[in-house]
Amino acid sequence: MQIPWIRFLFALIFFWVTGVYAGTYEPQKTNRETTRLDTGWLFNNTDNNSFSGGTGFQDANWKKVCLPHSNVITRHAYLDTASYKIITWYRKHFNPSASLSNRRFFLEFEGVAVIATVYVNGEMVGSPHKGAYTPFTIDITDKVRVGQDNVIAVKVDSRRHTEIPPEGRENLDFMVFGGIVRHVYMVSADPLHIDWTFVSTQNPSQSAPVNPTVSAKTQITNQSGSQKTCTVITNIVDNNNDVVATATSQTIIPANRSVTVDQITSAISNPQLWSLDKPALYSVFVQLRDETGFVDEYRTRMGIRSLTINKTDGKCYLNGEAIKLRGLNRHETYPYIGRAASKRLQRKDADILKYELGCNLVRASHYPQSPDFLDRCDEVGLLVLEEIPGWQYLGTGEWRDIAKQNLIDMVKRDRNHPCILSFGCRVNESVDDTWYKSMNDTARALDPTRLTHGVRFSKGKDPAYRYEDIWTRNFSFPGENPEQIPFITTEFAGHTIVKQAHSWDDDIILLNQITDPTYGHATGHNASYASEKWAGLVGWCAFDYNSPHGNSTDKDTGRNYMGYVSPHGVSNIFRLPKMAAYYYQSQRDPSLYGPMVHICNHWTPKSQTKVFVVSNCQEVELYRDEVLISKIKPNVYTSLPYPCFQWAGVSFTPGELKAIGYIGGVKAATHIVKTPGNPSGLTLVPDTNVLYQGGDMTRVVVSMVDQHGQILHSSDDSVTLGANGAGDFLGETRTALEAGQMAFYVKTKAFQTGTITCQASCRGFNATASIMVSEEPGITAIKHGPGIKSGVAENKSGYYRFYGNRFIVPSWVKKDVSLRLFDCQGKLIFKSSNPGRILDLEKIGVSPGVHIVTITGNSIKKSIR
Repeated sequence: MQIPWIRFLFALIFFWVTGVYAGTYEPQKTNRETTRLDTGWLFNNTDNNSFSGGTGFQDANWKKVCLPHSNVITRHAYLDTASYKIITWYRKHFNPSASLSNRRFFLEFEGVAVIATVYVNGEMVGSPHKGAYTPFTIDITDKVRVGQDNVIAVKVDSRRHTEIPPEGRENLDFMVFGGIVRHVYMVSADPLHIDWTFVSTQNPSQSAPVNPTVSAKTQITNQSGSQKTCTVITNIVDNNNDVVATATSQTIIPANRSVTVDQITSAISNPQLWSLDKPALYSVFVQLRDETGFVDEYRTRMGIRSLTINKTDGKCYLNGEAIKLRGLNRHETYPYIGRAASKRLQRKDADILKYELGCNLVRASHYPQSPDFLDRCDEVGLLVLEEIPGWQYLGTGEWRDIAKQNLIDMVKRDRNHPCILSFGCRVNESVDDTWYKSMNDTARALDPTRLTHGVRFSKGKDPAYRYEDIWTRNFSFPGENPEQIPFITTEFAGHTIVKQAHSWDDDIILLNQITDPTYGHATGHNASYASEKWAGLVGWCAFDYNSPHGNSTDKDTGRNYMGYVSPHGVSNIFRLPKMAAYYYQSQRDPSLYGPMVHICNHWTPKSQTKVFVVSNCQEVELYRDEVLISKIKPNVYTSLPYPCFQWAGVSFTPGELKAIGYIGGVKAATHIVKTPGNPSGLTLVPDTNVLYQGGDMTRVVVSMVDQHGQILHSSDDSVTLGANGAGDFLGETRTALEAGQMAFYVKTKAFQTGTITCQASCRGFNATASIMVSEEPGITAIKHGPGIKSGVAENKSGYYRFYGNRFIVPSWVKKDVSLRLFDCQGKLIFKSSNPGRILDLEKIGVSPGVHIVTITGNSIKKSIR
């Protein structure tokens, strides 16, 4: 009768020794709370040292804003570059519960441009942070008064500082902009807490990982004043919320010290790999407990993959398969708002690059970019070349100290992202070999699993080549042999084409962005695919961007930047596609991302008689006014995965061109271009019709269309734009259409739901669009926050607001409880006295959405989270 108990004991011992475990992951109650502080900020665009004052300072008349926030709304072109180079102030009040009296409080800033000086209750905390692109954390515990009103004040100096990268030279080829341009978080944690966890798989070979283990390096800090014995439990969890690997360690941490715990998990059987087309992700939950129980839980994500570039054949291998890298450079700047883009806009850029432009790689030029953008790159399978801030300038002294700290902060922030192919340790197009060796050594010490690179623009080997894993150079041209392999061309086309391609240019100029015989996008990628020595090529660039580098026609090159907008993108500054965008789209695998065909011709009397078509189909038929010209196979740029099609001698007659693409002899895609007609109406289309309160944003596009419903590319008419209701209009109320289109943004307000109504009028035509604003979906088991109203009283013992189709009941909740499920208006939907561990809405016949859960019972304390 005792044999089952012996078996059970053996199983426990086996689990403790090996860490092998399978089952659903259940979060534990800990002392960590993370709150996103994007709402409730007050803004003043002047400078006065009294603005740092405590709670008694009168700030009621300051402007209410949500983060991310630009210190000024500019014009999209011909903007005043001095307008954002100012000092501004932000203030935010907060009232932490008295129950948090024994916690540590930290402010985490994702990015402030350019110098941030932080005050709490009138006293400066930490040192001013210098740098517009990297995160920083400040311990504010000693200044916080629990159970009372507190105030954070941030002085933001957005002026040009030549001692802070990337500044230094007279004109950068991009704008740094100003404000608190990314998210801010408040973290309250136990004095014994986790600072960070770095995870990596343990077989970084060229082949695909088989039954890999995970290396977890976790830093723990003990600020309790006494020595602590603690247990660290690392859980690797898949998308089904099942634990697939664990590791458990014990350690002793002296008072007021930090230690690093190294762990190797159990092997993961049959792992789901992170790849370009199926980017599987795993959650990592690191639990920390001391003698009293669980005190902290740190969360991050990872992907299991092998990613190398072979130094013998120069090819990039992902999970053992050779891939050719094909991508574009990206600036994270936007019209009107600078770098202060919401999570939705950042993620949208990753979607455009992956799904609309067909890239498998993006270069984050020329600085670390938003975590929201990188998170989405992880999710969609988009590789990233990430780099430190800088452009054609190397300073000395403090400049280099800040640059090295930028590198440290970038690597520590982003080393868990599976999307990161390589860290750039060299300032773009700048030379100092000795310093770059030190920078590479620094990066490898922080992340020995990741490749490094450094972008140069001079031909020939320099001594620094031996320090980097990937030789990267700008302006490599077809027919050139790389000086060193592995080799990636990091800038090509765009700015190297003599005649720049504005969105409103004639089709001949727009087509030249693709087909220029030396600098065109298709020309470059065709050469890359034809060469075994090129790992890949990154075009310049995805989107037009604001730049002070040029504001007139360059006499030598003919480049016309037109009002501080560099027209190098394959899409314009509003992310609206130019002709070259369709070339990139044509390189997508039709079996995964759909077939397409696009005629690169406006079909006007000015158009060429050479008709160029991009498509990922096997054959294309071309018709003129329903008369078949011919059906052909690809005949130009034949080294591409999906070569292009070209017909000569197609004379213009008013009417239409039609291209039909075929795959396996079956019609797969059609594109029709008609000779432009007369203005017939306006369309007004937002990217989404649903936003969430508290700083969410979306683009709204207005287009002038003709009687055929196609955009009138020639229209540069004056248009009046606006929006009102539960959001703010960000744009120009009066401007001109560019290539028949224009765009603006709307941004929601804090704690305000309802409708945003957008309007556009032009030439007597009017258009409107409505956007609904609702509460932001939360995640499972997030405590109901202040200022969010519902029909359920908040004095329940356990009070949760969640979004989704299931609610995970915390494991420490006993069974003598009453669980009730309400909708947001307070209507009782479901109740149970024995809810189990998971409440599945589908099983009880409730549609997914925003709901309220209350849990009451004798075993539940009043404050449960």
